[in-house]
Amino acid sequence: MFWDGSTRLASLNSTWVVKSSDGGATFSKPVAISQLTNSALLKNTLFRNNSYPAAAAAPNGDLYATWTTELQNAGTVNYAGDTTCAPWLGGSSATCHSAAVYSKSTDGGSTWSAPAPVFASATRTAIGYPVTQPNGDTFSAPAARPVEQIFPAAAVGPNGRVYISAYSADAVSPWQTCAVGPAPPPGRIACDTLGAYIHNARLNYKVRDLTTSVTQDVNTHPINTRLGFGGGFFGDYTDIAVGSDNVFHALWTDSNDRQTVVWFYGFEFTPTPINQEDIVTATGSF
Repeated sequence: MFWDGSTRLASLNSTWVVKSSDGGATFSKPVAISQLTNSALLKNTLFRNNSYPAAAAAPNGDLYATWTTELQNAGTVNYAGDTTCAPWLGGSSATCHSAAVYSKSTDGGSTWSAPAPVFASATRTAIGYPVTQPNGDTFSAPAARPVEQIFPAAAVGPNGRVYISAYSADAVSPWQTCAVGPAPPPGRIACDTLGAYIHNARLNYKVRDLTTSVTQDVNTHPINTRLGFGGGFFGDYTDIAVGSDNVFHALWTDSNDRQTVVWFYGFEFTPTPINQEDIVTATGSF
């Protein structure tokens, strides 16, 4: 069993593990895999997140754990928890970004390797700039900043191939806000007057094969966290599994499906196409 937590006097959380060898009747003493700095809200997105871990066991008994932590945008990288990225310790998440990391145990969870990044570092791609604001000003691309990841998952196939998946905020583009509109729930669909543009990060869902170090995006279009039902729970539903045929099955929340709405929470609309949040899957092996 794996979780994100801390001891009473700790400054930072850690990823922890306990093990049972008698069907859950008793468990081992908790082992701290690594410290971490809990992920802040991904820059220019609109959904809640956390640094909760995921884990998988290989056929040979090796264990893999993955989670997210905050890293400095520049300077020395600390994958094992960085106090300078922790606001509660006087740091600032403004100069940091969230990254997916993983660790491996070859002795049943007693000891673990130093955390390592799941994906290669990269800079966000700006798409669709510049645009003209309603007041006539030019809205230009933001300063370059590192790609952020969140909600990693892990799985191992019968052949020993290890897969880790996660959302990755690879792109940023202009998003026009609503200045005047009805209150929710109809306000989630209708807008009377459009407002200013803001920067909006869009996500890919990536899968990496640790065995071959091949990484692929398995979504078909970038995922927009500002589309959907507006509840903020966008990223909670994500995972990966591998079948007996060694094919992986990735699962995530996507916002690219479009539906035509006539009735919404008791309000009648002229048939209006909107983007809908859906759980989607993709399969593959590489």
